[in-house]
This record gives sequence, structure tokens and C-alpha cells, in this order.
Amino acid sequence: MNTSSVTDLLQTLSDEKAFAMDNSSVTDLLQTLSDEKAILHIPAFIFIGLLMFTGFIGNAFVCYFYGCKAKENPTSCFIVGLAVLDLLNCTITMPMEIVDIRFFYMFPNATVCKVLRTAAVIFTMSSAFILIAIATERYRRICHPFEKQITVFQAKLVCVVSTVISIAISWPALLFFSVVPVDVPINASYIIHGYDCTTIKSESMRIHLLLFCALHIVLFVSATVVIIVLYVLVYRQLSRGKKFRQKCTNQLERSAEHQDLLNRQGKDTATSLSSVTCEENNYAEMKKNIHKEMPYTETTFNTANYTFCVNLNCTNLVEAKALHDEETEFADEYKKQDVITLHEHDLISTDISDSVESVDEKARKCVIQNVNKPRLLSPTKQKKSRDATADKCTTIMLLITVIFIVSFLPYLGLAVWQSFSLDYLVNQITDWQLVLYIIGVHSYFLNSASNPFIYGFFNPQFRKYIVSVFVSAFRCRKDRKTLRQVIQNIRNTHALKCRGT
Repeated sequence: MNTSSVTDLLQTLSDEKAFAMDNSSVTDLLQTLSDEKAILHIPAFIFIGLLMFTGFIGNAFVCYFYGCKAKENPTSCFIVGLAVLDLLNCTITMPMEIVDIRFFYMFPNATVCKVLRTAAVIFTMSSAFILIAIATERYRRICHPFEKQITVFQAKLVCVVSTVISIAISWPALLFFSVVPVDVPINASYIIHGYDCTTIKSESMRIHLLLFCALHIVLFVSATVVIIVLYVLVYRQLSRGKKFRQKCTNQLERSAEHQDLLNRQGKDTATSLSSVTCEENNYAEMKKNIHKEMPYTETTFNTANYTFCVNLNCTNLVEAKALHDEETEFADEYKKQDVITLHEHDLISTDISDSVESVDEKARKCVIQNVNKPRLLSPTKQKKSRDATADKCTTIMLLITVIFIVSFLPYLGLAVWQSFSLDYLVNQITDWQLVLYIIGVHSYFLNSASNPFIYGFFNPQFRKYIVSVFVSAFRCRKDRKTLRQVIQNIRNTHALKCRGT
């Protein structure tokens, strides 16, 4: 340890006895050593400070946008729940961690230490439980869309229950963390006692601390496995859907090209009827593929759902249902449009139009007409619906989960190492290793600050809202500046007139 800055204080201590009894000198020495550590830990201050600032601003915007501006649905409720936990991390945990690093050898209060460490564990565990709920909701919505889905009330209840469970399994941290006396070696002759907010090193608490850490490790590993399995199933379903959609699109394009060729050649009614027969064969093949792809009953394959699927270029009814739930505004717009009727179709004869049609027959004609008729949605609305598709929402939730897992791993490993270290950890590593350790043990703060950037990158509505807020603030500032200039010009003009008179 560098002792050049404490030489003067050591000179006042003639022997170890005098050193032990001079409390004011010990306090001054600890303050000096803490000041030295504070300079060394500037990278950690910058790291936590940036995360605290960006996380506070970003999560405040997320809470307001998804809580007040966006349409309320289970996903938005989960996002608000995560944002509230991240906001608490940024306003409670991060500032107190900065205080802990600043007063490295003289943490001020044991109660504050206990609350700080326990709150960090509660916020982290609550986020993990909510992420499991999000993965479950994504799985049910994509893989089982016709089953009963999570409601808004249930989503809010899940957030509350997740917090309660986290408190129930995290409260023992109040017993394991406190302000603990630690040995601070000055040189080969002198060792003083500082105070750090860390785990209690008592042998009687060691077995309980081991069980506490083991419980959290098991919960973390189990949650990670469950989340990975659910998202693998979700993306497998989305991948199958994209392949099926491409296959249907290719068949429809071939049918349209064939019909255009017949129209250009001016075939008679019989030829037109034969082309319909060709379409019938194409439709039969498509229907066979659909029923092979989806284990649904015949009654679920109705005209409205299938037309909705074709208009959206969806995969199948599974993806159509997911899109319908994700984009209610698009669904409302579509409901205003009438289902395409038989007499509008220009590819079949009047006799066929007057015949009694089955549900599958109507679906076939909807497919044929959608090939030849322009899109009913404008390009803007099509883009809006694509931006809100289920796979994009799933990607957002998956990225949030991946960042949480990656950012939590360094913290978990270093925290376990620190908890079971018999000696004071600071005395076992070099200064720069200590800086890296402090940054690593606070790596889980990355999750709190990164989520708003994920929403902004993948959600155009949220990104547009953020831009509008800053543009409005800039314009307001510019307008105030212009107003001040106008007022100043009026005053100058008035002053000149007064001088002239």
C-alpha cells in the first residue's frame, strides 16, 4: 500500500499503544486512506454514475410512456414493472453504492448498509421473476394463441407477487450484511481497524450464509434454464411460421401469374372455368399444407381469420392471432372493412357465384381475390403493423432477458467469492484488480440502464416519443430566447425614444 500520504500521521504515533488509543488520529488516517482510494476508484465512480444518470432518465421515460401513453396490455404492464424496479435501483441502490466506495474504510451506518444490500437483492430477484413471467406470456401468445391469455389484471398481479416472493426469500440479507471491522495494514508494524459494508465473517453465520447463496444460485440457474427453453420454443414456432408464409406466398404468386397469362390470351368462359379449377387444385394443396402445419380443427379455419392471415402475409392462424393481439389498432381498422364477397370476384363465372358456398370455398375465393386485388392497407399502416408484430416484441423481451443474465453473472460470481473469503478481500488483490472487482460486482446495474435503449431501438413509437420530447424542449428554449430578445429590443427602442424627447 502507498503510505507516502500518511507519513506525517504515522510520525505522531510513537508506538502501537499510543496508536491504539489515539482515536482522532485513527479517524484522520482512515479518512486519508479513503481519500486515496476514492482517487483510485474514479473509473468505478464514472461507471456507476453514468449508469445512474442514463438509467434514471431512460426508465422515467419508459414508466411514463408505457404507463400513460401506450395502450395497456400485459406486455406494457411487465415493462412498467421492470422500469419501476430499475428506477428504484437508480435512485436508491446506485447512490448508496457510490457512498460506500467513497468512504471505503469508514462506512457511516450499519442500518443503511443492511437496507442497501437487501434492497439490491430484492430488486434483482423481482426482475428475474418478472422476466420469467414475460417469457411465459410470449410462449403462450405465440405457441398457444387460442388458449386463455394473461390479462392486464393478472400481469399487474404477477408484478406484485414477484416482489412479495423476492422479499420473502431475500430478507435474510438483513442478517448477513452489516458494517464489519476490517484490518487495514499501514505497514509491517501497524494495522488499524476500518469499517466496511460487507458480509459478517462470524463462523456461526457461515453455514446460513452458504445456504442463502446456494438458494440464489439455484434460483438464478433455474430461471435461466426456464427462460432459454421458452424462448427456444417461441423462436422455433416463429421460424416455422416464416417458412410456411414464404411457401404460401410462392404458390399465390404462381397462381396470379397463371391467371394473368390466361387473361391476356382472352380465353373464353370455359377456359376461365378451367383456370378456376386450377386455382381449386392450388387451394387444395395450400389447404393440405395448412392443416399439416397446424393441428387445428376444420371449424377453426374460417373465412375471416384466413382473409386476415392473407392480408397480413402472416404465417398461419397462429401468427395471425398473435398479430391481432399485439396490434389492436390494426385489427380495429381491418374490422371496418367488409369481407370480400363473391360477386366482386372477376375470375369465376356467374353460375359459380350463385352457388351455395362452404366455408372452405369462401376462404379459397378470398385467397384468389387477394392475389389480384391491391392491398387494402396503406403503406404507412402496413409498416405500422409490421413494426408491432409478435416476433419483434419477442425480440425486445429476449434481449432484455439476455442482458439481465449476462450482467448478473459477474456480480453473482464475485459476490459469492467475497462472501466466503476468510480474509478481507481488499488485502488479497492489487489496487487495479480492486477497481475491476468493484466494477464487476456492480455489473448488474447494466441491466437497469440498458433497457430503455432496447425499447428505443426496437420500438419506433417510443423512439418517436423521446425525439418529440427533446424537440419540444429545444423549441421551447429557442422560443424563450427569442422572446427575451424581443423584449430587450422593445426596451432599447423605448429608451432611445425617451432620450430623443
